Amino acid sequence: MSPAAKLSLVVRMTANVRQLALAGIRRRHPHAPLRERQARLVQLLYGDDLARAAFPEFDRLDGP
Repeated sequence: MSPAAKLSLVVRMTANVRQLALAGIRRRHPHAPLRERQARLVQLLYGDDLARAAFPEFDRLDGP
């Protein structure tokens, strides 16, 4: 497999993982607005500190 093909595969797999993570967030929080779902995704992928920095309302969200 060429380097370009490997990179393309990694990009597609990363997008799939993000979509699965968002689907899980939507399932656990079906009425959450888009911004809350985005904050939860950032928390899941990058941790509480970055989520808190990017989303000031992060500490007011209900549970995981």
